[in-house]
Amino acid sequence: MALEVHIEKVLADFELDVTLCTSPEPLAVLGASGAGKSMLLRCIAGLEKPNRGRIVLNDRVLFDSEKRIARRRATGASECCFKITHYFRIVPCGKTSLSGSPERRLVPAIRK
Repeated sequence: MALEVHIEKVLADFELDVTLCTSPEPLAVLGASGAGKSMLLRCIAGLEKPNRGRIVLNDRVLFDSEKRIARRRATGASECCFKITHYFRIVPCGKTSLSGSPERRLVPAIRK
């Protein structure tokens, strides 16, 4: 799955400006608290509309501000999915998935 993203999202106290191109390999989005990880995922999923830019998935334009394209997406994302990592962490579970990569599972995070 190829994903191309070049978006800008401006809020009152935050500005997100992201450009990325992915290959079919898994992608991890890492960053400090407040860096815009959740906003990026919300824009890609179609839960938020970027102010400017373009999102293309497998040669299908999902969002293009210049051409006024904003396709609806059937995603499984919800607000709780973006907050779940505050309560859980993802760890290897010792099994291997069909793709050959280690499977992962959510386990309760220990907060101190």
